[in-house]
Amino acid sequence: MYWLYGNERMKSRELLKRIRSTVQPNPLNEVSLDGSEVSASEVLDASQSMGFGGGTRLVIVREAHALKEADVLEPLLGARAEMAEVPCVTVFLSKDLDGRKKFSKLLTKKAAVVACEEIGENEREAWIGFLSKRRDVTLPPQSIVHLRTLDPWSLDIIDQELEKTSLYLQTERAESGEDVLLGGSAQGSAQELIEALFTKNEARALAMTKDLAADLDVTLPLVGLLAWNLKHLILMSTGKPFKLNPYIEGNLRRWVHAWSTEELLKLQEDLAQFDFDLKQTGKSTQGLWSWIIQCNT
Repeated sequence: MYWLYGNERMKSRELLKRIRSTVQPNPLNEVSLDGSEVSASEVLDASQSMGFGGGTRLVIVREAHALKEADVLEPLLGARAEMAEVPCVTVFLSKDLDGRKKFSKLLTKKAAVVACEEIGENEREAWIGFLSKRRDVTLPPQSIVHLRTLDPWSLDIIDQELEKTSLYLQTERAESGEDVLLGGSAQGSAQELIEALFTKNEARALAMTKDLAADLDVTLPLVGLLAWNLKHLILMSTGKPFKLNPYIEGNLRRWVHAWSTEELLKLQEDLAQFDFDLKQTGKSTQGLWSWIIQCNT
């Protein structure tokens, strides 16, 4: 049993990602619950139910601080064991941990309790460096100072600012005629997915997501590139002037014939929702790709 608490959602998402990669549950054996909508007894039942197809069951409880009568969860506080011996791993995501409660004291003794607290000012620069390196963005000193002093401040906000910077740099390269897509083996798949989505080839687009969905470091910049292309497709469909290098403009002109302006605006809304769900909800990346493709092709 894991209890992850605090306001730094990126920390809890990264920890959940590591837990999931260790458990490697069969998709049929992963359950997501909302503590504001279910009772503690329902969480206990879900954790003690038999899984499908073998393997360890993974139960994720979001908004766990809203659970009432949490004491009934005490049977989940078993002794630590090897993964092969564990029928279920339950992860609670909570905004806080009230140390005055009896159950909270049990948690700290018998469960893996991890604080995902806000980043202190003295640690901000190190985190900015880590996130910018992950996005392959080199920041000048004045930009680091700007990011350190943002208010409000969170890792998600900083990552969003770095995503904008990364997209801007990619756009600059695109307008100069350089290759702006992803490096390594992901590049070809990303190019094929963009082509398949904008030509409304649903089957091909869904096939491409199987190679991309598992890696957020590929999915996040790809969403930015899709948004950049989509913005210019909307400009083209409405007749507004803009200037790009001939190769990219040729692709846009080839794609735009498959879309009405209303369809492009809907895709833009769906892509914004995709981006939010990807970063804030922990929904299945594969499921999100399937949703946006099937709703727009």
